[in-house]
Amino acid sequence: MRVLRSIAAVVLGFVAASPVMMIVEAINGRVLCPELAKAAEGVTDRAAIRALFAGAPAGALLVVIAGWILGSSLGGWVAGLVVVLPAAWAGAKLARVP
Repeated sequence: MRVLRSIAAVVLGFVAASPVMMIVEAINGRVLCPELAKAAEGVTDRAAIRALFAGAPAGALLVVIAGWILGSSLGGWVAGLVVVLPAAWAGAKLARVP
């Protein structure tokens, strides 16, 4: 049962985190830096992508990092709600203590 709860926790954490990351990145591309998003649309050449990101404002890149932090925090919180493990058991599993 614990294994199934752990698997469900990971899946539900991912499901909760993904939309948050996508929404923050969509806001970044459509509201905060629309010119950068239009310039990057359809670009598949690695050198062109590197050039675009080299000229990107630092704020645009920080918003992406903030979106990942928010999404991963929410995903971790949701996973923590789903899987209810005693702290000693979780610590023992991480440390591989029998």
